Amino acid sequence: MKVLIVNTNDSGGGAAIAAYSLHRGFLLNGIESRMLVNRKLQNDTSVYSANFFLFKIFNRVRPKLDLIPNLLYPKRTKTLFSSAWLKNDSTLKYIEEFKPDIVNLHWVNGGMMSIEQISKIKVPIIITLHDNWFHTGGCHLIFDCDKYIQSCGSCPSLKSNKEVDLSRRVYLRKKATYKSLQNLTLVSVSNWLNKKTFESSLLKDFNKIVIPNSIDTNLFKPLDKAACRKKWNLPLNKKILLFGGINSTDDPNKGYHLLIKAINNLEINDVEIVVFGNKKNNILDTKFKTHFLGFIPHDEKLVSLLNCADVFITPSKLESFSLASAESMSCGIPVVAFNTSGIVDVVDHMDNGYLAKSFDPMDLKDGILWVLKNINKKKLSICARKKVIDYFSISRVVKMYSELFKKTIN
Repeated sequence: MKVLIVNTNDSGGGAAIAAYSLHRGFLLNGIESRMLVNRKLQNDTSVYSANFFLFKIFNRVRPKLDLIPNLLYPKRTKTLFSSAWLKNDSTLKYIEEFKPDIVNLHWVNGGMMSIEQISKIKVPIIITLHDNWFHTGGCHLIFDCDKYIQSCGSCPSLKSNKEVDLSRRVYLRKKATYKSLQNLTLVSVSNWLNKKTFESSLLKDFNKIVIPNSIDTNLFKPLDKAACRKKWNLPLNKKILLFGGINSTDDPNKGYHLLIKAINNLEINDVEIVVFGNKKNNILDTKFKTHFLGFIPHDEKLVSLLNCADVFITPSKLESFSLASAESMSCGIPVVAFNTSGIVDVVDHMDNGYLAKSFDPMDLKDGILWVLKNINKKKLSICARKKVIDYFSISRVVKMYSELFKKTIN
């Protein structure tokens, strides 16, 4: 069985990390797999991208070119909106040359391919959903909007009051493309995302299945906390609260403003905050000492940082899965998050972490205290790692995908 995984990048962002992890899992389990990307960031010969200079340069500007239609809406929100109008013939050409038995599309925005080009793929397609983009007329996160249930238009993300706006036009392009797809299965990485797929007027009639993201539990594992803290120059006698992710302090969805409210109401003193994935010169208005570490590569360096923590905090409004939370739990670090969206599949309330009332910073604070003052921290840590091994291990996820691929091909 020949599998081709398609994602815009091979690292940087949760979808890229998840897609690459799945690709490596296939290879480790004897499945012939290749990964096709626009921008190759890792030195892996099984990951393919155009290697001539001009194409590499063009691929760097593709994401900005693909966002040109958004300029018609100067009052739009910061929520990512992709119209996927930019064609990429090299993507289709490579698929034809490789001749895979099945194509697994992941996050394919930023100029990886246009909506219409999806229908040009001649072999069975599996689409793995990492956010809401395939559901909607362009939004990657739906928040409280339910227009995707009908036909989009008057898009809150675009701050548009016109029924036939960019979101409606993108919706209609998707509708026409999806209608031509005969052998398509949708994989949601969480039950919340799968529920949205059933609700979407674009996707409700296709085959659906839930398969979570995979975690390399041999890489993300418990390490000596004291040794890790010395490596990062963090105090041994303080409780470390860890918060981070891509654009952790700049993306409103990440909930850092709610985190600040929770932290400033903590009635303990022996605490320090560690933030990663941010701009190093950020300032959080907290009463505790805060360390800003910037972007951390997704490798052993991140593992050692996760192992410094007493608790990992995910105050996001929406998470399709929350890879960072699962990675933390794989290291034995309990997670405190809001009881919302896909993270509910990852964290079990008061078993391996704490699920606070949605967007209530005071309950988030209580969750942090519940972890820090828990009398059986060792059991909490064991339960956190066990959840990941039992449900999100590479071997389990690869087996689920393999069975789906074989069924789809047959």
